[in-house]
Amino acid sequence: MLFICKDAQGDNIAPVTLESGLNTNDYSFVWTLNSQPLSQNTTSISASTAGVYQLIDTPNNINCPRVFTFNVVSYTPIAPTTTGL
Repeated sequence: MLFICKDAQGDNIAPVTLESGLNTNDYSFVWTLNSQPLSQNTTSISASTAGVYQLIDTPNNINCPRVFTFNVVSYTPIAPTTTGL
């Protein structure tokens, strides 16, 4: 599971990078978010939306695709509070 951190107002602090670690010269890539195709066809993407990302990579020399799943969730840290004693 990967986390997108949010500030106290619910705004993204920074996206998370999803990385295949594969060479773009040797593979083709298809990314989806919640089963919907994304326009990126690169070895990595920057995720700023929570959801289930999938990467389908296919070696260029054989038609044997592999599927990788990344679960990305939003995380808003709990703000400390003080109480009077």
